Amino acid sequence: MTPLVKRLTSLGFPEKDAGVYLALLKAGAATVQEIARQTGINRSSVYVVLDRLMRRGFVSIVSNKTVRQYSAAPPERLMLTAKEEVERSTLLLQNLATLSPTLRTAHKSSQFKPKIEVLEGAIGLQKGFENALSSKEKVMRVFSSTGDIFKSLPEYLPIFVQQRLMRGLKMRGIHPDDEASREMIRRLPNTPDEITLIPRNKFRFPSDFGIYDEKVAFMSHRPPFCVMIQSKEIAEVMKVAFDLAQKEAVRYKVNKKL
Repeated sequence: MTPLVKRLTSLGFPEKDAGVYLALLKAGAATVQEIARQTGINRSSVYVVLDRLMRRGFVSIVSNKTVRQYSAAPPERLMLTAKEEVERSTLLLQNLATLSPTLRTAHKSSQFKPKIEVLEGAIGLQKGFENALSSKEKVMRVFSSTGDIFKSLPEYLPIFVQQRLMRGLKMRGIHPDDEASREMIRRLPNTPDEITLIPRNKFRFPSDFGIYDEKVAFMSHRPPFCVMIQSKEIAEVMKVAFDLAQKEAVRYKVNKKL
C-alpha cells in the first residue's frame, strides 16, 4: 500500500477505491484494462469500484471516445464531499439533540416491559438451567418435580448441580415427597440448600419454575421447553409468593435443611 493510498484509506476510502482513484488522477483518463494493469486489481473488481466511485462523484466517463475511458474528478471534489458530509453529520447531531428527550422517555418506559424468551426442546431446558448459574443473588427459589427433571435432562442435571455448588449458588426448593426428591437430599449432604417436601398426593407439579435475580423461568417437560421472563416486578412478586408457600409447607412436611 503506497503512502497516498494509506492516507486516503485513513479518510474512509476502501483500499481498492483509493488505488483506482489515484491511478486515474495520474493517468488523466484510462480504460478498465489499463486501470487493472496499473493497480493490479482484476477487471471485474475494477468495474465494481468504478461504479462506486461514480456514484460518489469521484469518477466520470470520458465522452467522444471509441473506447470507454474513465477520468478522476479533481481533488477539490474530495474536499467538497467531505464538507457536505460534515454538514450532514452536524444536522444529524442537531436532530438527535432535539429527539433525545423523547428517546429517553421511550427508553424508560420500555424498561418496565418484561422481556420474554421461549427456549424449545431439551436444549432449551438446559439453557434455562445454564442461565441460572449466573445468578448474582446466589439464591434460586424452585418449585419442581425432581423426577421429571432427571427424566428430561438425565446427563446434564448432575453437571448442573456440581457447577451450582462450585459457584456457591444456594437452592431453596419445594418438591413433591417422593423417592426422587429423597434421593436428591441424600446425594447433597452438608450444603446450605433448603429443601421442603410436600405430600405428592395433595400437590401435583405438571411443570416447574425457578426464580432468581430479576428472572422467572417456567419449565415444561411434556413437551420440553422453557419460558424465560425478565422483569424485576414479576420476580419480586414470585419471590414473595414462594417464601409464603415455603413457610406454609411446613404444616404438611418437615422442612429439611441440608
